[in-house]
Amino acid sequence: GFDLILCRNVVIYFTEEAKFDLYTNFFHALKPGGILFVGATEAILNFRKIGYTSFQPFFYQKPLA
Repeated sequence: GFDLILCRNVVIYFTEEAKFDLYTNFFHALKPGGILFVGATEAILNFRKIGYTSFQPFFYQKPLA
């Protein structure tokens, strides 16, 4: 379980399906309360579907519960 995952300026080259799979895998790799930080061009439009909450632009958090 990770507290923080930084992934900037990488997934812009991936297909939408690959992005969804990667962000889902990141979600499972994070500890509850963990943060995923992505680049400005990589906003996760369907972050709620994966389970994230958003508290700052480009910062997504795995809920505590």
